[in-house]
Amino acid sequence: MTKTIFVSEIEKSAYLDEVQDKFDNYISQIFLIKNFYEERKFRLPIPAYANFRDALFHFSKMNVQGDYIKLVQQDYALEEHLHRSLKDSIITLFYKLTEGIESLLNINKMINDGYDIVLDEKENELLKLVSSADYIGEVFEKYAAQYSKETIYKVLLKQYINNIHVSIDKTLREVLHKIKNNTLSIRNVSLNIERPLEEDSQINHYLLLFNECEMILSKLGILEYVYYAEKLNKIFLLNVIENMKI
Repeated sequence: MTKTIFVSEIEKSAYLDEVQDKFDNYISQIFLIKNFYEERKFRLPIPAYANFRDALFHFSKMNVQGDYIKLVQQDYALEEHLHRSLKDSIITLFYKLTEGIESLLNINKMINDGYDIVLDEKENELLKLVSSADYIGEVFEKYAAQYSKETIYKVLLKQYINNIHVSIDKTLREVLHKIKNNTLSIRNVSLNIERPLEEDSQINHYLLLFNECEMILSKLGILEYVYYAEKLNKIFLLNVIENMKI
């Protein structure tokens, strides 16, 4: 049977002050990540909010605890949820790139295998208009009322096929492996007692890494395509399947 170790209100207050420091540290880090998301018009993943909520729940439990052992248990649970919130936010950010890169590699393989997209007259007209757009999002802003999303994606895919050469695959794989290796590192860190992810310098390291990967993709002229690649890949696959039926 576990012996109860009572703590005084003064001792508990001092302990909770230390816990408050953990929240302060978490807030500074999650705001770094949140600003990074917002610059790219991304949304923080739901688990980031859910884990913060759960951390607050454990903090509220600590306020009514008089047993030191139970106080420490709630503290450990609280710290775990704060860590998960940060971890899930970074891994989700990385996933946005890896998902897109893998989809582009699939598209490039189909191009290399000789597959193509055939546009009708109306779609070719849109292709000419799309070529003058400054960014992909502008295409949807300008032409969503006139064309279906599927048509716009199909035309964007054709534009990609016309402009991008599959020789970029080596660079894509290098970026993919770099991100996946760091994702694995974050997952392994979660198993350790000491967690460098909880340091501002480590958060900055991962955000700078993401930014570096974006710059590489931007120089290749494919960064925007990466964020639309999953949908483009599905459109291409459906098109290939339809042509096989014919």
